[in-house]
Amino acid sequence: MRRMIILLMVLSIFPTGSGWASPQAETRAGQSVIDERLLGLLPPADLVGVVDLPALLTDLLPRLEKLGVKGTPQLASEFNKILAQLGIESKQLRQATFAFSLESFAASGLVLIDGVNPDQKKIESLLRGYQIEYRTIDHQGVAIITMTNPPSAPTLGPLSLNTTDLAYASLGEGRVAIGELSQLRQAIERHQKPTPAPGSQIAALRETNPTSLLRFAFNLSPAMREAASSQGDLFKSIAAVTVLAGDLQVAPDLALTLSALMRTPSAKEAGELEQGLKGLINLGRVLLANGDPNLTTIINQVRVSIKDRDVTLRIALPASFIEQMAPKKSQP
Repeated sequence: MRRMIILLMVLSIFPTGSGWASPQAETRAGQSVIDERLLGLLPPADLVGVVDLPALLTDLLPRLEKLGVKGTPQLASEFNKILAQLGIESKQLRQATFAFSLESFAASGLVLIDGVNPDQKKIESLLRGYQIEYRTIDHQGVAIITMTNPPSAPTLGPLSLNTTDLAYASLGEGRVAIGELSQLRQAIERHQKPTPAPGSQIAALRETNPTSLLRFAFNLSPAMREAASSQGDLFKSIAAVTVLAGDLQVAPDLALTLSALMRTPSAKEAGELEQGLKGLINLGRVLLANGDPNLTTIINQVRVSIKDRDVTLRIALPASFIEQMAPKKSQP
């Protein structure tokens, strides 16, 4: 259960996702269409996004396992074990919607999963099996399970995830929520009395690729703006970005294409951002000229373009690169 919780949170906080260019793309596009009702349950946040769970669990994870990525078989096995204990089939899962607030690089937020309605007793039995202590409280007639010894928070560089007040609740209508207790309470209130989706980045989220496994958008927090501004002229233009939205396309052979749109207040600031990003890319090429060839490959694939007050960054990587980068499991 600890791994499951960490998996859901990591999927929600790190901007990775995929759109599948396959004959089933039309079906998956329907699955990944943003559910406005779920967005309306989210609290105001810096980062919001949507994950197409069927594409992740029934397509991407098996492909990574077949590729030989270290740890994938264990993750898939444990995930299936948890679903079996809860009486859930992976094909029932539809979408995960998330919102996270970032303060001093510590994230706290909420993940909503659509397509499941597990029995409360099975949830409690699962927690006991994984030695997770909990207590149950009530909020407006909805039972909330709060975890008193939640799993350790995952980190990515300076970014960490706050799991101190981690809680779970079934909202009904096939929706469950996991995340920070106070924000989960707000979701319950919004579920009972629907409200418009919060945050200016929601509009940017709607502009992302509708066939993506994950679509994300976030506003830079004051701490991030300050950190960028303090790094010199090359980074000051990044601090002017009002919202960043994007997605990552993954072809059937696992070739990747990352697209990220950065919106600025004006065309002038967009031009400065374009030049700043190109300067950073050129600096990276110089610094890595005799360094890691994989990082050099990534930098050489970066393309920057501008349109009005938007700057788009695009990185395309072939399947061969992914196979080379993937940490392989040990051969017997």
